[in-house]
Amino acid sequence: SVAVLGMDSKEQQSLVKLQGMVRTMVAMKKLQRKAHKFIMRTHVAFEIISTESTYASNLTVLVDEYYMPLAKMLSRDQLDALFSGLLDIEQTHKEILQVLLPLRTQWSFHTCIAKEMAPFLERLNRYEMYVTHHSAAIDMLAHLMSHSEEFKKFVETKSLEGKGKHGKLTLADYLIQPIQRLPRYILLMRELDKYTSKNHPDSCHIQSVLEKLQSITRALNDSKKLKEDKEKMEVIMKSLRDVDSHVIEHRQYVHEGDLKATPLESPRKSLQRAASNIWTGGHNDEKELRGDLHMFLFADMLICAKKLPMQGWNLFKKSPTYGYSALRIVPVFDKDEASVSPKAGHHDTAHESPAVASKPDVEAASSSRNSVDTTCLYIGSLPNTRFDATTQGARDVWVHRFNNRHK
Repeated sequence: SVAVLGMDSKEQQSLVKLQGMVRTMVAMKKLQRKAHKFIMRTHVAFEIISTESTYASNLTVLVDEYYMPLAKMLSRDQLDALFSGLLDIEQTHKEILQVLLPLRTQWSFHTCIAKEMAPFLERLNRYEMYVTHHSAAIDMLAHLMSHSEEFKKFVETKSLEGKGKHGKLTLADYLIQPIQRLPRYILLMRELDKYTSKNHPDSCHIQSVLEKLQSITRALNDSKKLKEDKEKMEVIMKSLRDVDSHVIEHRQYVHEGDLKATPLESPRKSLQRAASNIWTGGHNDEKELRGDLHMFLFADMLICAKKLPMQGWNLFKKSPTYGYSALRIVPVFDKDEASVSPKAGHHDTAHESPAVASKPDVEAASSSRNSVDTTCLYIGSLPNTRFDATTQGARDVWVHRFNNRHK
């Protein structure tokens, strides 16, 4: 080949040198990439350790400087509402930190941080009690700050003392940190995985830890939602009149909100309905839906209700509480779905035939008609009534929640 190229011995030597230089450059680039990944992996691993140290320290502050003193001031129920499951969480992270801290001084290319964290994953299920009760903890904190001068003075004094020792953190700031920790773990593990080669001894452990963390987080979110829905159902059962509790207590809550109802039936039909009400002494089974209503959507049922005068005041949430009088209970079937435009044959006029009950249960009006119609909803089970949400956004939420009511 040299003869064909017409190279003499000197040119051959130059070519060999050039090939060697190219190989060296390629090897150096590979080494640089490997060094960069090691540097970045080290940075992420040290951030895991550093944030764990800060988090464990803040948990200790929460226990030593708030939980312990408040145990002498508050009732057992108040203390549990504020710090549900906190002691178990603090102990778990003390032990995690004891395992992680030595890794900083022993760090090398082959060090496995995920492998060291893996044995503690099952104990992170202890977060369930804390996460599911966090909303109640914030409500209790607001209630105590408003109704206990002793508690308020204690918390404000601790916050001022903490500005020097622990930074500007309030009790609410400390209480939110356990809620944020597991999602932070997931983000850091993803970063660690990004800079860990597939043949690294920690790679399989990172995948395992990441999957477990995601599984735990999903379970915690599901548990929190179930608890919130249960609490919501209890509030609804207490506020709804004319409905037996057994009708809704085991149903899946989906959504609620204000809608304005406008009858679509012809004047003649309205007169017939009025005559029927007079004839039956006002005991017509199907009460007319008109004006401002409050609608409760469950997975298989819709309750149309009238809002009654304010019943009281929610001290925790600082908001009024209302009662509701049920006007109509409408079954919702699996095949029913929502749409942002009316189906063929479903027209908004008082003189045309109403939509049949087999039409999808909720249909949102087309935005092309006029600006008002962007808030409009049609319910197939209530074909003689048009509903309007307060805004287009509220209408869109109704459509989305209805379509996803079984998820």
